[in-house]
Amino acid sequence: MFRTDAKQEKAQGSSDYFLDSADRIHFFTAVGAAAADGVGLRPSYRSRKAEALNKVGHALHLRDAVFRGYSNSAKLRELVGALGWVSPVVPQSMYIFKQAGIGGEVTSHQDSTFLFTTPRQTCLGLWLALEDATLTNGCLWVRPGSHHEPVRRAFVRQP
Repeated sequence: MFRTDAKQEKAQGSSDYFLDSADRIHFFTAVGAAAADGVGLRPSYRSRKAEALNKVGHALHLRDAVFRGYSNSAKLRELVGALGWVSPVVPQSMYIFKQAGIGGEVTSHQDSTFLFTTPRQTCLGLWLALEDATLTNGCLWVRPGSHHEPVRRAFVRQP
């Protein structure tokens, strides 16, 4: 299960399934779809597994030929090049699903919490909607200029 609430750091930080997904394709269920014991799905979702998905990630660009072609396309290289990025590489990729009637609230956060580099920030996050995103169906909200703010919290993996 993938969380975005106050329990996020503990949930992802202690989950081998989450931490081992960097070079694989893993499937994450929405909050409310997982069985009470945390294994498998609630009975109401067993026959509708696609509706229980929250996210598929994090190495689609490495493991899926179609996604690799898209994420390395001339169109995307042109887009990030116009923003001043030279020789960009894809560190992470995922599909995020916003299912109707299920899932946890996505609280205000900085993606740089998880895409954090030192000694300086060198990651750019791109969100590309695959369907029309509107105010009525849960579009992404961004505070103008927030990408220039310092990173308030860094998710650091400890050995």
